[in-house]
Amino acid sequence: MMKKSAAAGALCTWVRAIEDYAKCLKIVNPKREKKAVAEAKVARLMEELRGYEEEFAVIQAKLIDLGRKVSENQRRMDELKNNLQQLQSKIDRGEKLVSSLAEEKSNWIIRLAGFELDESCLLGDCLLASAFMSYCGPFPSDYRNMLN
Repeated sequence: MMKKSAAAGALCTWVRAIEDYAKCLKIVNPKREKKAVAEAKVARLMEELRGYEEEFAVIQAKLIDLGRKVSENQRRMDELKNNLQQLQSKIDRGEKLVSSLAEEKSNWIIRLAGFELDESCLLGDCLLASAFMSYCGPFPSDYRNMLN
């Protein structure tokens, strides 16, 4: 067509380009629509993801707090277990002491009876001891032997 008329050739080229453009639009427009739908879906999913990320951050903070509380309670439980062991050993030693003192009580009761008997003889024992000290005290052994 360009050989016959330059204007008609340009017009023909323009019509062919418009026709090719229309054919391409028939292929591209459904893809553009699908792209717009996919982008809307992605935007909705991204918004949902942000919500999940915020929820995850809250749960993560709670988890960290709970982990700290667990470690604190574990430390406290260990301290209480140590205190319990110390108290149990003190109780055991106290029970041993009480049983030993119970045995000692029977010994003191027997000794008390012996002291009561010694107390009844105390006056005579003191007189005998003072007489012996008087005899032994001021006199030399030669003089005492002569007195016998």
